[in-house]
Amino acid sequence: MRSLTYDKSSSARVSLLKVFAVVCLFVCVSHASLADKNPYIHQIWRTEDGLQNPVIRAVTQDRTGYLWLGTDDGLVQFDGVQFKSSELKQTSENVQRWLVATLWTRDDSIWSSSVNGGVIRVHQGVTHHYTVKNGLPHDYVLSLLEDSKGTLWVGTAGGVARFQSGRFVPLQPQPGLIVEAVRAIAEDKSGKIWIGTAKGLSSFDGEKFESFTTANLLVNDAIMALCADSKGVLWVGTGAGLTRVEHGIPKHFTVADGLLHNVVRSVYEDRSGQIWIGTQGGLQKYLNGHFETVPLRSMAEDFEGITFVYTVFEDREGNLWVGTNLGLNRLQTAKFASIRMEDGLPHNVATLVYETEPGTLWVGTYGGGLAILRSNTVENWPGRDGELTSDYILALHRDRENTLWIGTDGSGMSRYKEGVFTQFLGHDAPANTIRVIFEDSQTNLWVGHNLGVSRFLSNALVHEPNFPRNTTKAIIEDSDKNVWFASLSGLTQWRFGKFRAYKQADGLCSDRVNALFADSDGVLWIGTEAGLNRMQTVGEFTSFNTPDGPFRESILHILEDDYGYLWFSTRSGVYRADKKGLNDYAHGKVPEVHFAFYSRRDGMRRAQCNGIAQPAGWKLSDGRICFPTMQGIVLFNPKDISVNKLPPPVVIEEMIVDGTSVTNKTNIRLTPGSKQVEFRYSALSFQAPEKVRFRYWLEGADTVWEDADTKRVARFLHLAPGDYKFHVKACNNDGVWNETPATFAFTLSRHFYQSSLFFALCFAGILAGGTGIHFMRVRNHRQRERELAMLVDQRTAKLQEMIKSMESYNYSIAHDLRAPIRAIRGFTQALVEDYKPNLDETGCEYAERIEDAVERMDQLIQDLLIYGQLSHKDIPLEQVKLDAVFNRILENFTSEFEARQAKIDVKHPLGSVWANNTILHQIFSNLVGNALKFVDANTIPQINIWTEERGSSIRIYVQDNGIGIKPEYHERIFRIFERLHSVEVFPGTGIGLAIVQKGAERMNGKAGVESTFGKGSCFWIELARRGEPEKPY
Repeated sequence: MRSLTYDKSSSARVSLLKVFAVVCLFVCVSHASLADKNPYIHQIWRTEDGLQNPVIRAVTQDRTGYLWLGTDDGLVQFDGVQFKSSELKQTSENVQRWLVATLWTRDDSIWSSSVNGGVIRVHQGVTHHYTVKNGLPHDYVLSLLEDSKGTLWVGTAGGVARFQSGRFVPLQPQPGLIVEAVRAIAEDKSGKIWIGTAKGLSSFDGEKFESFTTANLLVNDAIMALCADSKGVLWVGTGAGLTRVEHGIPKHFTVADGLLHNVVRSVYEDRSGQIWIGTQGGLQKYLNGHFETVPLRSMAEDFEGITFVYTVFEDREGNLWVGTNLGLNRLQTAKFASIRMEDGLPHNVATLVYETEPGTLWVGTYGGGLAILRSNTVENWPGRDGELTSDYILALHRDRENTLWIGTDGSGMSRYKEGVFTQFLGHDAPANTIRVIFEDSQTNLWVGHNLGVSRFLSNALVHEPNFPRNTTKAIIEDSDKNVWFASLSGLTQWRFGKFRAYKQADGLCSDRVNALFADSDGVLWIGTEAGLNRMQTVGEFTSFNTPDGPFRESILHILEDDYGYLWFSTRSGVYRADKKGLNDYAHGKVPEVHFAFYSRRDGMRRAQCNGIAQPAGWKLSDGRICFPTMQGIVLFNPKDISVNKLPPPVVIEEMIVDGTSVTNKTNIRLTPGSKQVEFRYSALSFQAPEKVRFRYWLEGADTVWEDADTKRVARFLHLAPGDYKFHVKACNNDGVWNETPATFAFTLSRHFYQSSLFFALCFAGILAGGTGIHFMRVRNHRQRERELAMLVDQRTAKLQEMIKSMESYNYSIAHDLRAPIRAIRGFTQALVEDYKPNLDETGCEYAERIEDAVERMDQLIQDLLIYGQLSHKDIPLEQVKLDAVFNRILENFTSEFEARQAKIDVKHPLGSVWANNTILHQIFSNLVGNALKFVDANTIPQINIWTEERGSSIRIYVQDNGIGIKPEYHERIFRIFERLHSVEVFPGTGIGLAIVQKGAERMNGKAGVESTFGKGSCFWIELARRGEPEKPY
């Protein structure tokens, strides 16, 4: 390791609080004012996107949620994905498809006016057509309005009319009413109706009319648009400018005042009170006396013409729709702002972000060095000879002494302190690629690199040899002073001077760990190349990338905002999840978690975030969050990213059976043999239609909901005859589900050969033919049964004889085996007593081992005999008092209790059970003996004995405070010869618990255990309280 020092000023010994001022003096700093950002996300639909005609003159939304578009080629329905042209009934040769106004009214009708075609009304799927024959002053209808009382007003080339009792009633000429082509109608908050004509403006207060022209109010008499806003201001768009009337005082605007064009075709107020101006030169907002242009050509650069804005409309979710001569436009508030080279960054590939103090954000780049963001400026800090040794920045950290540490790709680590740069190199070339620098609470400075991790000690980088030899990506410290390392070899913990590794085999989604975050509740979140892990207890991981888990992305960085959400940067964009939802999923309280996804359509210039350096994200002091990307950095404020809480209305649009549509029919009956049933459905959410997800269920065929993801069609093949109901529901882009599904019921008819009558006839024939066969088979079966019964009796007698012979044989073997064992024991005892002075220490030890082995062998033979007798011997049962049984057992263990100072607690009375006294004594002697035996040497045994009535049974419990048993061994310990510990640790034969279970079963009972490893066990036996009396023979 070597260090290189560059002293910029030998007298400079200032604190790092002055570093940034010094930087501005000696580094070539370029100041670039951050470019003004378009705060809107713009999307346009044109003919290539399915629009039959791109000229959109009117937009409205019906009660269901569909958008309706008035185009130059008719009325179009839009669900966010697909355009559908409405077939209009043309009852006159003069009817044109050029629609200039479209309106939804409260009776759920869609009204649309056409050039020389009158008015069209679509209500409950039926189209009605109104012309001069129905009372219209003229068939050229230019404007529509439904007032606050529900009255429909229609402006035509021949004046204005109202819709009453199924007909239109024109307003007759009278003083103050200008009878001309009515291009716009509006109602103000007082209920006054404003009528804009080609020759001026009229108002109607319910009793009288009043007229206004250029002589007393307007900038021009040719009125094109009207808007009466919520503040009582009247906006008048004309062919020569815009007039704003407040408290009767007009103010005129033209191109000289900032309008894009003097022809104003639309004025609209959204729900926030923002005024939008549509002109023949584009779209603008009115802000405190000036106009701000909103570009609508970001996705239409290939069109060189001028954008004519005909209409502006806000839907229920807050999307702004703009109809133009170029197509249908949607504007949404951009959630993310990007800062790139065009804004002053030295390079577009941003690697890290780091806030040193409020208002000062450092940005590391790959090829452009460092930059500092302050207010509206970017101060570039490029690497130059004598300063930074590399422009490829991979790590940045400021320690407690205000020293700045900079990690680079291939040039080691630089320290900037008191105006002096010092370079530090690692022990090998890969160790000079520094990816993370971190100072823990003990002032250890950890340096992660491509060969693992080092510590900065004694002015040098000292490699940690016990750390995995792989790239280290992140380092953090938790509230318990554990230091955690993320590397491409897994997760590593540093505690008490030792490393402990956790890998995929321990529960991680992947060994390639990129990101670590300790949240405000002390939970460690781990981002890997294969998804997300959660660790609340050290070494216990919850995985979110399981097949039914919600998140399988490669996570680069994790941050928590002030509103209970976690944010994840990935290579495909940024994700957000409710932390409570994640915790509930980890605890099994909810089946899924929704992850909101943000990418280019939300304002990011490039969705790919960068995770090659640290910090790969930062929560700023003002609450904003910043991530580096491959195209600069992205900044956003979580509080401005609202959740779309409107569940999307779900509509089943069409049912198709074998290629034939049965739209708008319910409870239909399909012909027998229908092979394919298809449903096409939609959910009317326009925030992000491409993110709307569906689930469907065909009642009668399926039992669970099918996840259709974003697919808007469901197909079913070869359904069986029967009754069915199709259900479909959807969630919006923020995971809010509409739990009221749309349904469609239908019946698939049967062929005759599938009918009940056909099956009844077939059954009758089969029954008649089978009756005779049945009687023949019965006779043969009875003869066979008699023969089998004789054979069973013979073999049963033989088997009983063999069992008695085997019992005698077993007893003989046991007796013969115990005889030499007793001889061995006797000679061994004599050897020890008579010749012990002649034996050395080893000889004495061997003799003692022989005695122990003989004792175990004798006990094993006795246990085997007991187990064999339990398996085959008849066991008489009687009423046994448990108190007497336990009194004898506890007396037998008196010496053992005193030796271990054991504490015994028996809850008398214990009751009585239907059992065998001898076997009960054997069972509970084994359990009490185990309770004494399986206890740590330093622990005083505590044994609790009690009973519990369970209906017609009694359950007897023997509880200890011993070493406990892991759950996976709870059944295994009752098998014969099963041991969990060596004989040296806990002596025994491995048969005792097998005897317990077999004995309980022979007494028509059962045995079990409840145990927590390390905290003790509770064995129980359940037996009948009383038995059935024996019947005399």
